[in-house]
This record gives sequence, C-alpha cells and structure tokens, in this order.
Amino acid sequence: MEGEAALLTTLSPEGFPHHSFLSEDEWAEAGAILRIALLRESRSFRNLRFRRLASFLTVADGQPVIYQIKRAGRACPLRTDPTRARVCLEIVTKFAAPRLPTENAHLTGSFSYERSEPREKSELRMKIREELSQ
Repeated sequence: MEGEAALLTTLSPEGFPHHSFLSEDEWAEAGAILRIALLRESRSFRNLRFRRLASFLTVADGQPVIYQIKRAGRACPLRTDPTRARVCLEIVTKFAAPRLPTENAHLTGSFSYERSEPREKSELRMKIREELSQ
C-alpha cells in the first residue's frame, strides 16, 4: 500500500513539538471539520487532550496547505478499531503557503509513504477511512 501522507504537529504539556505522519486513510475533511484517527496510546492523542491547538500540513498539487486546528469536543473510540480514537478538529484557518518570488527551493512533491502489511490490516484501514468520512 502506498499513498499520500499529512503531517500533524502537536505540543507536549512542556511545550515541545511532536510531529506524526498520518496516511490518507487516517484523516478526512468535512467542511470546517477535520476528522483524524489516532492511536489512543499515542503521544499525539495525549498532546491533543492537554492542548487543544495543533497544526496540520498536506501538499496539494505541489503546494503546501497549512491548517491551524483546534480540538472540537471529546474524542470517541472508532467502531472499526477501538485502539484508535476519532478526534474532531475545528479548522480555524486553512491556507496554501505562498511561494515567494525570491525563494530558491520549493516542494516538488508530497509526503509519500509505502507500507507493507497483511491484507486484513489494509482492509481495516479502508474501514477506518469510511468511518471518518461519515
């Protein structure tokens, strides 16, 4: 399995940034809400429980898209995978990062990933994606 990934950045209680990659089956955007599936034991999940604010970065057509997000409500376990939580985040701002005329470097692609896993795991990921999209 391979695809596009996004970067979630949260802050620890001590104020240190923590970055995690989310594959395209672990997040869905619906209007002003971004839904993500996080392992309930992950550092990202703990950080979002402590600090409601985070950032999210994707790449669309070679252009970085930056989200400033805020946890909206309580997380709940996913029906398809109880080890993960469905976290709803309000999109506070979303913008394409401008490319300045003086920039010599820019993104030429996206965050790509390749994963080797059993078919059952891939099927579970697709069910998670469906649940997040509802």
